[in-house]
Amino acid sequence: METDPVGIPSLKERLARTWKWLRPVIGIALLAYVLCIVDWEVLLATIAQTNGWLIAVAVLIELLTVVPRVLRWRALLITQGVRLPTMQLTSIYLIGSFFNNFLPSDVGGDSVRMLRVARATGQGTDAVSSTVLERLLGMLATLTLGAVAVLANWQIASEGGLAIAVLAALGVFVLGLVLLFNLGGIRRWADKPKAQWLRTVAHKLADLYDSFHAFRYRRNTLALVTAYSMIYRLLMITGLYMQALALGISIPFLWLVSAISLIAVVTAMPFSLNALGLKEGAYVFFFGLVGVAAPQAVALAL
Repeated sequence: METDPVGIPSLKERLARTWKWLRPVIGIALLAYVLCIVDWEVLLATIAQTNGWLIAVAVLIELLTVVPRVLRWRALLITQGVRLPTMQLTSIYLIGSFFNNFLPSDVGGDSVRMLRVARATGQGTDAVSSTVLERLLGMLATLTLGAVAVLANWQIASEGGLAIAVLAALGVFVLGLVLLFNLGGIRRWADKPKAQWLRTVAHKLADLYDSFHAFRYRRNTLALVTAYSMIYRLLMITGLYMQALALGISIPFLWLVSAISLIAVVTAMPFSLNALGLKEGAYVFFFGLVGVAAPQAVALAL
């Protein structure tokens, strides 16, 4: 722990502690607000009429989504020379998913996956870069599918500015990926800092960049991972569509694809535990654009 000469925690340490406890508070506050603005009678009535068979189908689809997620991660690791049994990777992935329930957004579960792969292989940098790149390409696939859905059904998607928001998010994200693969200055900067601690950080960033940059010429791998990501996202949305039908909610499938693109961006923000409150609020906002009542949107989110 970093402290001052008299043993008092530094400002940085105090801020870190405060943010640690603030995350669940933010999530609970957001969820409480959402639950306060919904009609509980309608919410309970919506849940009471749930079609059990459709929910069972949705659960089965949710289980199937693990397959493309593990395969895309495995493809990235193999490209880096990291080979672990598929069942072991599946186990690590499920453990990471479990920890997502208690840690900020998906970042917490990803950290667990990075740590376990690093321990199993001794290749910490590759574990980090493969996990981060998997998430980035997953988001790219999500936004790309959203853009296709928007263009295919512009009249509905343009309501409430949803279409513009999806296309803008995709444009910004693609620009960010281009910059990520063209930050050669990090490597040149690594040896410049005079302070030892800063030089150490710079070298770690440079090593991580090198690991990312190695994928720049692995276009087949990137294309394969993106394809797996699209399969996963389509399965996930299909499962959500089944859940909506089970609750008696009528939503155009193409609109659902475009809305989920933005909901994925919102829930990826590490402001609460497992996107608690963020997810429910995003569902209420985006589903409300096509006339889905708040109680129904909350029921679907839950």
